Amino acid sequence: MLLNAPFYSQRWNLDSWENLGFLSREEALYWQNSSCGIICLKMAVEGITGEATEAFSSMIRKGARLGAYSHTYGWSHDGLTMLAHVYGVQAFPQERMNAQDLIHHIDSDSFIIVSVKSAFQSSEKSLREKIFFWKKFGGHLALVTGYNDSGFQVHHTSIFEGHNWENITIPFDTFKKAFTGRGIVLQPR
Repeated sequence: MLLNAPFYSQRWNLDSWENLGFLSREEALYWQNSSCGIICLKMAVEGITGEATEAFSSMIRKGARLGAYSHTYGWSHDGLTMLAHVYGVQAFPQERMNAQDLIHHIDSDSFIIVSVKSAFQSSEKSLREKIFFWKKFGGHLALVTGYNDSGFQVHHTSIFEGHNWENITIPFDTFKKAFTGRGIVLQPR
């Protein structure tokens, strides 16, 4: 089962910062590096509604006004959920999801923004992470668009050119190792 959603890269032409809607090249660079959550939300909302949303810069500003972003922690699941509602999409954060939960949501025509390690590296914590972080954070967000017999299909956006993957199939075992169990379920109202 594969749900249809546009794909957007997290790599922007920073020399066009004004056309992107930012106040400076530095602001565009900052948000390029911190935009995985907004990009996933844009892809999901457009996949659900079939309509283009506004530019990333406008979505970022709306999200910031809602308190959805922290310079320390990045995009919050609760904040992205509130922002999804602004765009007319039903959304709810969920913790402790497993593969069967994801399949159930996809079968119900829902997209899931998942918290993962970037490029689906193992979420096994380093000793430093075990000492300083009590909660399992992924550090990156990706959009689950479907599944097949081999694994979950994902839009993975990145600032690294080689890690911008549209509907790539991530094998179930690899996905499980990178997935924190946390995510946001998005569906039509």
